[in-house]
Amino acid sequence: KFDFIYLNSVFTHMRTNDLINYMNEISRVLKKGGRTFITYFLLNDHSKSAIDNDESIIKFKYFVEDFMTNDKENPEEAIAFDEKFIRDLYVDNKLRIIEPIRYGSWCRDNDYLSFQDIIIAEKF
Repeated sequence: KFDFIYLNSVFTHMRTNDLINYMNEISRVLKKGGRTFITYFLLNDHSKSAIDNDESIIKFKYFVEDFMTNDKENPEEAIAFDEKFIRDLYVDNKLRIIEPIRYGSWCRDNDYLSFQDIIIAEKF
């Protein structure tokens, strides 16, 4: 069992079924009270508006399976997931998100820590 699991720019290149499998394994091997630090490209009202208004750095314009990508021929180049789907996945895997989510500069958020969105969570 682990106290801390860190994934930087992993789920931003991973399709849905693989991401779900990883989250199940993270939950399985993380100690109760252990924490995760995972980066994403999250789709929410703010990021969708930035994409629609051509204000985002990455242009997620293709819907593939159940995620968005900027490259239809090579979807794994950059993958964005709906924030609600990711939040539900955390709950399903007994991980509590430590709010706030730190949104990244990729969608031109003015208050950012990183290029990608950061979720810190704790196993309950």
